[in-house]
Amino acid sequence: MSDIKDLREGGIVAGILIVIFLLLFSLSFPVSAEKKEGLAVAIQNVFDSENDDNLKVGEFIPINSPLQTSLSVYTVLGQQEDMYACIIRITGICGPVPVVFIYSALQGAKYFGIAGEFNKVTDYDLAGISYTQINYWSKKIPTIIEGSLNE
Repeated sequence: MSDIKDLREGGIVAGILIVIFLLLFSLSFPVSAEKKEGLAVAIQNVFDSENDDNLKVGEFIPINSPLQTSLSVYTVLGQQEDMYACIIRITGICGPVPVVFIYSALQGAKYFGIAGEFNKVTDYDLAGISYTQINYWSKKIPTIIEGSLNE
């Protein structure tokens, strides 16, 4: 009788662990269609706030990286060279801030602006982000984008 009770308790623990695992696994799925659309609009708003009418957000580029929950990449239309817009969540002094970078093979990744409520803020230090963080992501983004494009 004790063996059946032990098996039942073990099954309950295993069931709880499986549910927790499935929950964590589901959080790592790629971005949903609504979120992709919302991020594209946020990037376009940054382009528009910078008065750059030549830049238009194109289609979503899937990223094969664990960063896919914090970083999204889109093509940029209307340019002679292949350009990409990248929106990434960077933690500043006051919490996460959605930062937009522009990337091309010729120019590398460049800071472009801040999306969301900070649309008018182009100075990243006013949003609590350091030059070191911008510099880090400027060097990291080319590797991420090139890796995703080559797969």
